[in-house]
Formats: sequence, C-alpha cells, structure tokens
Amino acid sequence: MLRFSSISLLALSCVALLATKALADELEDVTGDISPPSAEPHISSASQVVSPQLLFANYKIEAFMLSVAVGLVASYFYGSRKNKELAMAWERPISDVLRANFSLVGDGRQ
Repeated sequence: MLRFSSISLLALSCVALLATKALADELEDVTGDISPPSAEPHISSASQVVSPQLLFANYKIEAFMLSVAVGLVASYFYGSRKNKELAMAWERPISDVLRANFSLVGDGRQ
C-alpha cells in the first residue's frame, strides 16, 4: 500500500509539472516572451472563423489524468477485494474459538 501511495504521488506530481509546462508553452509567443492574450481577436469575416479541431494531441493531459483516475479506482476495488479475502482467511480457523470466548455478554447474572 505504501508503494502504491508513493507511485500515485509521483504520478500526480508529474501530471502537475506537465500541466504547468503546457500552460507556459501556450503563453509564450515566438520570441519567448510571455505576453497576455489580446483583448479582441482579429477576425476579418464570419466565413473565416475556424472551430478548434478535436485532436488527441490537444487533450494529452486530460487523457493521462483520466487514466490515472481509472487506475486509482481499479486499485481501490482490487485492494478491497484482496483485503476482504485475507480477513476471511484469517477468521476461518479461529471462528470457533472466538464464538466460544465471546458468546456470553456480561458476568452471567441476570
């Protein structure tokens, strides 16, 4: 569990660094200077408006985050099942002893 937690923390750190770099790359212009986006985009006519293309390259970070989230959920269910199996395997041999020792509540007086 500790190993999985450290791997998850490392993966989330890498995603944060990639997201920061991608944001910085979007803000840099050709000269390398960071400039704020212009207030009004220049559009000469309505026929030249181009919608953004839906490419996988535009959504790499989102795809990676989704795969990490799916991995975490799968790991949770897998670990939960394994833990339940381990607890049941531990409980089977001693269940008779536990029932014999803890079947009565109180000191026997009514």
